[in-house]
Amino acid sequence: MNEPHCTGDNKIPLKPLALRFDFAGFVFFGLLLSIHPLSAASLMTFPDSSGKIVARTSAYVIRLIETPNSSVKTAEALFVIQGSPAACNDVIVDFGNYPEFMPNIRWARFEGCRDGAPLYRFGFKVALWTIRYTNIFHCGKPCDKCYSIAWDFIEGDIKKTTGSWNIRPDPADPGRTLINYKAYIETGMPVPGWVRDLLTTKSIPRMIEAIGKRVERLPPRSTP
Repeated sequence: MNEPHCTGDNKIPLKPLALRFDFAGFVFFGLLLSIHPLSAASLMTFPDSSGKIVARTSAYVIRLIETPNSSVKTAEALFVIQGSPAACNDVIVDFGNYPEFMPNIRWARFEGCRDGAPLYRFGFKVALWTIRYTNIFHCGKPCDKCYSIAWDFIEGDIKKTTGSWNIRPDPADPGRTLINYKAYIETGMPVPGWVRDLLTTKSIPRMIEAIGKRVERLPPRSTP
């Protein structure tokens, strides 16, 4: 695994279905819970009600929220990974090896550092196009067993991209990690709706799966 070249401690602040139950329904629902309790992941909620939920499973929830001073929405996801926060952080900051596991990333190149923060250039494949862009990453450790990564756009074929990862232990399961992911991508040009969706929400479930599989492959580590 490549050294992410991160230094510093940049802290990053981290139509529902209507059901009607009669008494028998509540009893039946209670029996279901006693047989197969709901996981914390299936009850994941964002800290506010803004935006629109576009996907929800037992492992993640994804929404689109308004972006200040922009007509482009920000994609945000909450998801759990089986593994420690340290292991998840190791995978996410392994920018140079993204082509090995991150969906649509065809190549990645380390471009040097700026004020201790690494710059990486990526090639993101969308159908017949490869979008090239350079991001700067700021990594931090805001609390014990918590990690933060934020990126800002430097230059490339798109107009702008920013985002962040906030990684912390899952309060419901010490063997899992809860991750809050945000991504804003403004292409600066007219693109088909399916391309816009792929750049934001559609690629997130595949990304989550890829991170989980990568974490599984990591050797055990003694530090948290």
